[in-house]
Amino acid sequence: MQRIDVERRRRMSVSPSSDGWNAQAGFALVSVLITLVALTALATGGFLISNVDYRISQNHSASARAFQTADAATYDHLGTNRRGRDTVAYSYASGGARVAGSLLIDIGDGNTLHRLNANSTHRPPEGGTAARNITVVAMLNDANFRARAAITAGSGLHKNGSSGQLYGFDKATSTDCTAGPQPAVAGVGTGPGLYTQNGSKAVPDGSPPVDTSMSGLDQLKALGIDWAGVVNGTVVTPDFYLPADSWPDFSTIASDWWPVIYIDQASYSVDSGHSGRGTLIARYDLKLNGNFTWDGIILVGGVMTSDGKQTVRGTTVTALNMLMGQTVPGSSVGNGNKEFSYHSCWVRLAAQQFVGGLVQVPGTWAEAM
Repeated sequence: MQRIDVERRRRMSVSPSSDGWNAQAGFALVSVLITLVALTALATGGFLISNVDYRISQNHSASARAFQTADAATYDHLGTNRRGRDTVAYSYASGGARVAGSLLIDIGDGNTLHRLNANSTHRPPEGGTAARNITVVAMLNDANFRARAAITAGSGLHKNGSSGQLYGFDKATSTDCTAGPQPAVAGVGTGPGLYTQNGSKAVPDGSPPVDTSMSGLDQLKALGIDWAGVVNGTVVTPDFYLPADSWPDFSTIASDWWPVIYIDQASYSVDSGHSGRGTLIARYDLKLNGNFTWDGIILVGGVMTSDGKQTVRGTTVTALNMLMGQTVPGSSVGNGNKEFSYHSCWVRLAAQQFVGGLVQVPGTWAEAM
């Protein structure tokens, strides 16, 4: 009996107790759980870091797109806008941009400096908004458009009667523009023998009164007008295209806007209700009636007929279709006490928005913060 008890105690001494086994198993489970938590934390941290990196990349991409949009709008504005103080909105696949211009200084002789501010935003699908701002200084100039006469008539000009003015002495003053009056031009520029007149008193006056030093076609060529480009729409984009558009109401538009009006009709008549300023372009024939007044430039592809009391201050050119190889009859300045006079300031202001434009001043591009 005693031997059996000894053997039983010996076996119990070498067999693990249930409490010891449970303790070891619990420790192992805790270790596994800690490891799982650590791995989960590492995975979560890695995901968060990756997500942050992704958002940083997305923000950088959105900012780059906004920058590219603002830059594109700046140069689109420089290439197409003919006024320094306009605010224009541009739309692209990458977002929208708004370019606003403001006058810095008038440096004279038809040239002004303007500051352009381009603001762009881009909204990525992930949310948020990226914004960039670009500023540049640009000069608005008149592209050196210069008149040679109060009226340059490529196919000739007939004046009926001795009243009125065909006047080449500059009527501009220092109040009109800082440059003031410029040297006189001819009263009429045309080919030899192509100016005719009824009446005892010669109407043209200027330096010379009538310039017949070259043919009518060469008179037109000397102006340097790309008439084919004007007709084809590659030189200028009209502000108003008639007859599709209505004639602008000059009482409601900005006083510094000298718009370009293009008339694409076989024969078009204007009268006192069409008075205004800027550049008036008639693809074919143009009739001036009644008390029509115009400040700036008139370009006529065909025949101009003036009947009534008109006042045109700037410069007028007729028969420009001759530059495209077409035959054009002579123009006529009929009855009435009319005035066609040279005005250099009105020519410059009209030319700025006809063939001039904004040109970036080197070294002024900057990103506004």
